Amino acid sequence: MRRRNRNLLIHTGQSDLYVRDGILEETLVHEASHTSLDALHANSSGWWAAQEAEDEFISTYAQDFSTREDIAEFFLTYLAVLHLEDRIPEALVDEIRAAIPNRMAYFDSLKFDLYPLVPRPSLAIKRLHR
Repeated sequence: MRRRNRNLLIHTGQSDLYVRDGILEETLVHEASHTSLDALHANSSGWWAAQEAEDEFISTYAQDFSTREDIAEFFLTYLAVLHLEDRIPEALVDEIRAAIPNRMAYFDSLKFDLYPLVPRPSLAIKRLHR
């Protein structure tokens, strides 16, 4: 079982490159996925079953390093497909859902609290009644 490391590793000087390339936020989600998800899920039977049931990976990096990068590479995609669909082409959303439905279902089953990306129902109701 992997230990939680409770940190984000971004090498000195890399952040400037990530900003230049427009991938800083994506990189932070990727690294946060390692810290927050790997220890609990990367070796779980549920994750392995989902991965085994699919012939696809979200990236060649995830495929080449499936035991340590699949979750981190996939989680941003999961967030985008579920909660940021307006930022990616509909055809790509459909392609992702068709290619990796088991990983999507695995994360769905965990019922993550994705606030502030996704408003909590109680907060939305409070705002309506102001």
